[in-house]
Amino acid sequence: MAGQPDFNQLRQAYQTITNQMGLIQNMPAIQGQQYILNEIRRLDVQGQTRHNQLVGHIQQLTAQTRQLAAQTQQLTAQTQQMAAQIQQMTAQLTAR
Repeated sequence: MAGQPDFNQLRQAYQTITNQMGLIQNMPAIQGQQYILNEIRRLDVQGQTRHNQLVGHIQQLTAQTRQLAAQTQQLTAQTQQMAAQIQQMTAQLTAR
């Protein structure tokens, strides 16, 4: 007669497998994986914060650059007016 299954041994084997599977979460590699995942998330938050800060700084610098460009245009116009006045004065003095 062929061998017959021993259901007690099967039950014990499944119980052993179940118990051991429950212990997998205690493995350092799994715990390390969670630590690494948490650190990546923390770095992502820090990166997003830094990115937002840099965007704010860039926006401020852009606004300041526009202000400086407007002031430069005003100064250029004033300088051109002064140069024209000097030329007129020089012409008047030379004509005398």
